[in-house]
Amino acid sequence: MTGQLADGSSLQRRVRPVVVADNRRFIGISEGDDHGCGILTGGATSCWGSTFNGAVGDGTGPGTSIEQRVPVPVVNGTAFAPINSGPLHTCALNPGGHAYCWGWNAGGQLGDGTTQDRSVPVAVLAP
Repeated sequence: MTGQLADGSSLQRRVRPVVVADNRRFIGISEGDDHGCGILTGGATSCWGSTFNGAVGDGTGPGTSIEQRVPVPVVNGTAFAPINSGPLHTCALNPGGHAYCWGWNAGGQLGDGTTQDRSVPVAVLAP
């Protein structure tokens, strides 16, 4: 486990759901393989889990493996909605409808014209 449950632990729990640390309230969440992200009721975006490929969006990594066991703010303070996580990356729209992505980018899935992993949201390039 890499903190994907966001309950402050790295324990595996397969029997029943757990409450996210600090009883945070979300209006939307999305889970990847080793991380998750959510939009809080106030509009802020937070992620949790493994930082190895930058998928948490907190500026940690890529290449640095830390378990964020509770939700941490995504760098730059942008509100996003909706949000969607792939296996090791996340993409979301800001209020103006512009797409941003962060995390693993080996196949160019972040859409920023590179194959460099990103630990903070980067704008998707226009076609």
